[in-house]
Amino acid sequence: MRLTLFKKILAVTLLLSLLPLLASSLILMSNLESVNTRLTTEIGGTSDIQAAESLQMRAQHVADTIADFLRKCESDLLFLTSTPMNKQTLSNFYITRRSEVWKRFGTNEDIRELLPLYRSIAFIDSSGKERLVIRDGQFLPASELRNVAIPANTEFKSEDYFSRIKKMRHGEIYVSHLTGFHVSKQEQLLGASDPESTSKGATYDGVIRFGSPQYDDKGHFIGMVVISLDHRHLMEFTQHIDPGRNFSTVFPSYKSGN
Repeated sequence: MRLTLFKKILAVTLLLSLLPLLASSLILMSNLESVNTRLTTEIGGTSDIQAAESLQMRAQHVADTIADFLRKCESDLLFLTSTPMNKQTLSNFYITRRSEVWKRFGTNEDIRELLPLYRSIAFIDSSGKERLVIRDGQFLPASELRNVAIPANTEFKSEDYFSRIKKMRHGEIYVSHLTGFHVSKQEQLLGASDPESTSKGATYDGVIRFGSPQYDDKGHFIGMVVISLDHRHLMEFTQHIDPGRNFSTVFPSYKSGN
């Protein structure tokens, strides 16, 4: 009887001793779970912030690089407006202004080519008549030189850069919008379902024109210089960006969301 009573008292005592421990354990486990959830959220948030900051820094770097590139184009233009020009000098200038273009020929192979920065460079007199033009590496014969004061005579049949540049002061620079003939979706895809599935279709051949007037020592307008930047060189700065693990790609996937 005493032994049974002792066992009961012992059991009750043990139970009363264990209850606080069990309660403490449950509270501790709950707190640990809460801390784990909070840390996971904070770490995930920190990672997202770091990723966003990294992308912002990369975007800023790309923007600064493009701005520097465009300033160099302006410097090239001002150099040409102040330099007596002949075919030899212009040819030397043209072939030394090159940059790398990463092309795609049906595969994602690393195919790069050095191409001239400028599709064309033109010296135009005060009446709008082209006097010296190099285009795609060749000087145009006299029979192909045009009066670009008439927009219909310009390469893309509607450009008004002559009238705009003529109104500018010495050292001012005209920059056009991207200009080129339209390429339809059908011409580009040739029946393919998306741009990633074809590389043999028509491509957009656009230019950005930079122009500046020329004046003689007496301040009389004598003409202008117009350089036409091949838009592919500008696209190179953004065309191959991959914000994922690959960092860069020859042709970005439109399906990836990047």
